[in-house]
Amino acid sequence: YFFCQLNMESTRGRIMEWRISSPMFTENPVTGIGYDRFSVEYLNYQADFFDDQENNHLAHKATNLVQSHNEYLQAFFETGLIGGLLFLSIWILAILQIIKYMKTEQ
Repeated sequence: YFFCQLNMESTRGRIMEWRISSPMFTENPVTGIGYDRFSVEYLNYQADFFDDQENNHLAHKATNLVQSHNEYLQAFFETGLIGGLLFLSIWILAILQIIKYMKTEQ
């Protein structure tokens, strides 16, 4: 919450970007849109988003994103559940190893 208050416009922009990007996952939940395809596919999904009359008033905020500004979301968008869960498991295993190491050092 604190970081949102620092730059609310940035926060709103990222939330809009994630709203535009979320269909990448919902339409391709198992395998995603393909590794390193975010920057290409984002433009297509953005066009669909702004074609909707409900979102049309935001069209002036259109941008050419290279990444989703969230590594975890991008992993799920590009590689679906398979790659996204593998990506998360790397972090979980690393954290568990750190905890295990810290317990043995005490």
